[in-house]
Amino acid sequence: TNLFNPVYDLPTQVYDRDGALIQEHYTKKRILIPISKVPPVMIKALLAIEDSRFYNHIGIDPIRMVKAFIVNVSQMRIAQGASTLTQQTARMFLLDNKKKYERKFKEILLALKIERLFTKDQILELYLNKYYFGHKAYGIEAAAQGYFSKTVSEITLAEAALLAGLPQAPSRWAPTFSMSNAIRRRNQVLQRMADEAFITEE
Repeated sequence: TNLFNPVYDLPTQVYDRDGALIQEHYTKKRILIPISKVPPVMIKALLAIEDSRFYNHIGIDPIRMVKAFIVNVSQMRIAQGASTLTQQTARMFLLDNKKKYERKFKEILLALKIERLFTKDQILELYLNKYYFGHKAYGIEAAAQGYFSKTVSEITLAEAALLAGLPQAPSRWAPTFSMSNAIRRRNQVLQRMADEAFITEE
């Protein structure tokens, strides 16, 4: 896969003779969107819960790695991950799920390379168009339309927080699965946004 010309699974669209869209066929609902159309509130919500030092690290976050290692050792299980958004992007586009430790090493090397070749906004655009948000929605625009019947540019703070909380475990946090889980996760994202001073308590 070439990240400069990424390949996405897109719906098959059927148009009438006048060029009007009449039907879509898909197993993965995806609507590509440029990063310029994603509102700051959505980006801040995602960074708060997934990778708060995204704009400052080089593709990997040593501080986060150390914290995750301490938590995982203390709980004697994988309780916390340390992958940055860049690492997650590398995994989605360039790696498979086989041989976990070998894959993690490759993921780190690829993340470092991606950071040298792409701007932060380009990486975010790749991530936001690729990631699975549950409910057959791949990418942030399909997720906004699928859950809220509006474009991502129209979403509110609370809606952005809910969407940002989905990638970790869409099957658990999606409102289509459990509204109480979705609200709890949304509130976690809002708290993280407050902790990072992206929003005020008010």
